[in-house]
Amino acid sequence: MTLHDITTTAADWEGDFGKGMTVLNKTGVVRIPGYFSQETIADLNRNFDELLAMNDGGVRKIDYSNGRAVTVDLNTLSQSSFPVMFDVFRNAKFDAITKKYLNRPDVKANNSVYVVNDVVGTRHMANDLHFDVQRTLKFFVYLNDCSAVNGAFACVPGSQNFTAKVRLEKGDQVNYENRMMSRDLPAEESDVVSVEGPAGTLIIFDTDVFHRTGIVSEGERRVMRGQSNFIDELNNPKSAQKKKGWLSGLFGK
Repeated sequence: MTLHDITTTAADWEGDFGKGMTVLNKTGVVRIPGYFSQETIADLNRNFDELLAMNDGGVRKIDYSNGRAVTVDLNTLSQSSFPVMFDVFRNAKFDAITKKYLNRPDVKANNSVYVVNDVVGTRHMANDLHFDVQRTLKFFVYLNDCSAVNGAFACVPGSQNFTAKVRLEKGDQVNYENRMMSRDLPAEESDVVSVEGPAGTLIIFDTDVFHRTGIVSEGERRVMRGQSNFIDELNNPKSAQKKKGWLSGLFGK
């Protein structure tokens, strides 16, 4: 697949999300250039700098190599201090997309936001192709223009289908102690798509897709990434099947 195959428009995510959801279900990742206005991005960039200077009130600094990062708990952070960021990540549309894609009415979108500034020399485990041990749906916003040169997100569209089989076969063996299981992947470099885009681009992706953070060779990358709390049954479909079977026996359903 190519960048064209995962690119949708903001209009594809109106109404029942039919056009956009068709692409997301097939590829596990969509790119929506121009989703956010330049005014919104300017506001988010101000929030970005403010949050990276904080380490309290729901904001926690992350040990980060040659860059800066914090994790933001939206259940704790003052919404009145960051209204634009809350509007961007905590909204009915993102909730509905998350519920529809994961087919789980009990999931809420974006309980937390990661604020990340990657620069030349930034290195971490996310630079390696992987799928997340804990499955979720993430909403990823570029605050500056991102290309392969300054660390654009990269992934293998459609690879969520392989990960789904691994979860069914391996169950709770997919865990942090066996982290390498999520990195020993049947993918060639030619399969990887650099998801480039201008500031204001939104990326929605299933973390079962093989993905990685690009390496910055020039400039910097400024991103905010929202994610939901994970659900055990998303991580281990076997446990969901066992639970369903037990309940069926108990209630005759």
